[in-house]
Amino acid sequence: LSNWADPLGLGAPGLNHFWSLCVEVQFYVFWPAIVISVGERYLMRVCLAIVAIAFLSRFGLRLGMSDSASAIYKFTITRMSAPTIGGLAALIARRGAWRRAFERYVRPVGVGLVAALVAIVVARGGFSYLDPVVQTLGFTPVAVLFAVWLLIIACDVPVLGGVATSWPSAAPLRAIGRVSYGMYVLHYPLHWAAMKPLHAYLLADGDPRADLRLGIYILVAMTLTYVFALISWRCFEQPVLTLKKYFQ
Repeated sequence: LSNWADPLGLGAPGLNHFWSLCVEVQFYVFWPAIVISVGERYLMRVCLAIVAIAFLSRFGLRLGMSDSASAIYKFTITRMSAPTIGGLAALIARRGAWRRAFERYVRPVGVGLVAALVAIVVARGGFSYLDPVVQTLGFTPVAVLFAVWLLIIACDVPVLGGVATSWPSAAPLRAIGRVSYGMYVLHYPLHWAAMKPLHAYLLADGDPRADLRLGIYILVAMTLTYVFALISWRCFEQPVLTLKKYFQ
């Protein structure tokens, strides 16, 4: 429940990043029941309703709370649109007519989404996750754009000269993807522990070498995170995954 506790100042130090995992777990507690009870015929409408509720929740919190940025960013009710859009993508991939419509309109849809996000970046001078416009209007286009990319891969749609489907299969990205969950789990605790003694040194005000030191720190941190995640994959995750055969 850290995604609810952290915006209220009750988060566990070094574990704040688990808010996103909490959103996923809380969503998937209810999602199977929704799919089974509603059925595929009405599931599209339910998904669109959930996306609308999440948008209205973000907008309402922004209007009703003066210090709502962290809550909007982390509460399940405001962020449930992203996994729901993933569910919509799965529906489109399963339904022949919807899939053909996606393949027909994917290019203008993709261009429109990118244009909308670029407009927000230009208008707001960036894409800060705490910016009110980004939170209310920017989160959904980002989720839809990634869903479109997943559908391009799943449906093998030949766009951008095939780069959109071939690039994710590149060996370096596959190597990172294999241990990405371990990197997600470990990166923030490692960063939190390292920054306690290094914060003043890395972020010294007025020091012209601070940016260089920070850049080196980021590269070292990324490398060590990958190494620790790889160890976790070999020693823990991979052995656990071999147990799947007993539950099939």
